Amino acid sequence: GMLELNNEDRIVDINPAACQLFNCTTTDAIGDSAENFFGRWPELVERYRGVTDIHEPVIREVNGEPRAFDLQISPLQYEKGELVGRLILVRDISEVRRTRTALIESEERYRLLVDTSPDAIFMLDIKGNLLLWNKAATRMHELPDDAKLSGVSVYNFIMPEDQERVREFSRHVRSSGTLQLWEYRGVTSTGREFPGEVSLSIFSDVQGNPKGFIAVLRDITNRKKSEEEIRRAAQSERLQRELADAFREIGACLNETLDFNAILDQLLEQVERVVPYDAANVTILHGNQATLARSRGYHKFGENIAKTLENHIFDLDKTEPLRWMVEH
Repeated sequence: GMLELNNEDRIVDINPAACQLFNCTTTDAIGDSAENFFGRWPELVERYRGVTDIHEPVIREVNGEPRAFDLQISPLQYEKGELVGRLILVRDISEVRRTRTALIESEERYRLLVDTSPDAIFMLDIKGNLLLWNKAATRMHELPDDAKLSGVSVYNFIMPEDQERVREFSRHVRSSGTLQLWEYRGVTSTGREFPGEVSLSIFSDVQGNPKGFIAVLRDITNRKKSEEEIRRAAQSERLQRELADAFREIGACLNETLDFNAILDQLLEQVERVVPYDAANVTILHGNQATLARSRGYHKFGENIAKTLENHIFDLDKTEPLRWMVEH
């Protein structure tokens, strides 16, 4: 709204917006004194009495509700510079301030959410350079909380062997616009390598043009260790089951035949079920010497080798690996 005051602080002009703002008519306002017109706010009348040049926000209660106004007072002068009055511009900015306050609060809540996340979060430009990051990101990569990372390439935190694969994934995310999740090998500022998992999504401007990426990264070292322990436990259980089955087969063979060679053949066959091999043998010790009682698979390396081993006598004193096996 606009009001014009003369040198006697009486209203000589007022526009419709000001009438609506102050709930009055033009007839009521023109000729009225500023002190009477703004009588609801005597402290403002005193504060701006005689002020000819100022621009600042003002908070006042209107109808029991706090409202914010943008107040600007300018001098009105003739061409020769003689002061003839003041021009007052008042604009209700309550909604703008509420919107701005809501935006600030929303940004603070988002920042709190991001900073308390256990996962590392990066906001990247379309080339993969860092725009924003949270504290978990600095901790994951062994950086101080106040590290200056703006403009640093995210690929500095990815092992060189995985960088091209990550670039390919980011190109796919950009073209498809869909969220992608995959594993990669990360590297900290100290050079320590770790297995990671990254979730990548695109963000766009108001026109829908891609502006960059939101990357959520997670160190999955503990998960990988757990998976390896589960795998080993499953493998151990499988080996124990196969070993038990092998012993049952060998026991059945002993009950069915007294042929020593047949028993040894069955033994070699069942051992292969538990521990796969290319070639194996059963060695019998005679004092300080050893001979191959039965063998399997050596023909793959040539018939001569198989025949030589069948007839060879090993001297433990001269065969270090064999003596170590016997002693341990």
